[in-house]
Amino acid sequence: MLRSALDLSKVKPVDKMLWAGAVDNLGGEMLSWLMSTMKQSGTIASIGNASSFNFSATVFPLILRGVALLGIDSGYTPMALRREVWQRLAGDMEPNHLREMVRTIPFEEIGGTFDKPIKGQMRGRFVVDMVA
Repeated sequence: MLRSALDLSKVKPVDKMLWAGAVDNLGGEMLSWLMSTMKQSGTIASIGNASSFNFSATVFPLILRGVALLGIDSGYTPMALRREVWQRLAGDMEPNHLREMVRTIPFEEIGGTFDKPIKGQMRGRFVVDMVA
């Protein structure tokens, strides 16, 4: 779904089921919309509040679809567990197409890079090389 197709001002209590799972780092209206569009037994991991720490939702997705909303608090995760997770993510859990999704840019180019994702003109992710 394209970002331009979203109208977050018209979030319904339950809407068309779209997602089996989601990771939300925005909170706010986006989290409300995600809750309403989760598939049966879907799961959302809420990991941030870049948009807002408030959100408005009903219990309908929870009780009618069995949606699970998980709060993730990485700030208190012990370092040993973090290292284990990082090793797994870099090893057996690394997606096959990850290298195709990521573009590395030098720090000097960071200023001109932010416009593209904000305008929805970029696919994948970029990583800033702070050392080069």
